[in-house]
Amino acid sequence: KEMDFFTYDEFNKFISVIDNQEYKTFFLMLYYLGLRQGECCALTWNDIDFNRKVIIVNKTLSTNTKIGRYKITATKNCLNREITMSKILYNELKKYKEIVMKYEDFREDWFVFGNGDFLSTYQMKKHKDNYFIEAGLEKNIITIHEFRHSHVSLCINEYIKSGQTDSTKFFLMMSQRMGHSLRVMQETYMHLFPSVQDKIIDLLDNL
Repeated sequence: KEMDFFTYDEFNKFISVIDNQEYKTFFLMLYYLGLRQGECCALTWNDIDFNRKVIIVNKTLSTNTKIGRYKITATKNCLNREITMSKILYNELKKYKEIVMKYEDFREDWFVFGNGDFLSTYQMKKHKDNYFIEAGLEKNIITIHEFRHSHVSLCINEYIKSGQTDSTKFFLMMSQRMGHSLRVMQETYMHLFPSVQDKIIDLLDNL
């Protein structure tokens, strides 16, 4: 299947129509951190270190189980990681927590999204699709997982715009952030580097 993702401009159109702070923060987190859906849903406020501006990813939430409504397990590759937040995400997450803390029974072990309960796949998909339509992007609707691809695409574009061209260096930096091995990162996202083909052609043209 061809990899789908949306551009930075498309994301800004999408996020601009969201007036619900919980969902605004949820989709900002998916886009600016590249988390897997289960990792994002498993986050509690204990996993957010506002002082260091990092998010600790050490578990995933699954609802596909016969032993209960959900279960919490280790991350996909059993790799725990800390991800630094951008200024935009940090500010919105802080604003969202201020809202949540107004609940009398607020606890730091609440899920970041869903509070005392978890955010269901149905809820997030329904809201996502509605926001895409509201933003006039109904032909560009992507899946929750493709926010992860969009994050890598965004980082690649900004990396290249900064004048960097070393793809191996980029994937080394991103592998820890994404919770993937270097090999998997290269196999999955190398084709998004537009300069790779150009370098090969330069070698052949110099024969």
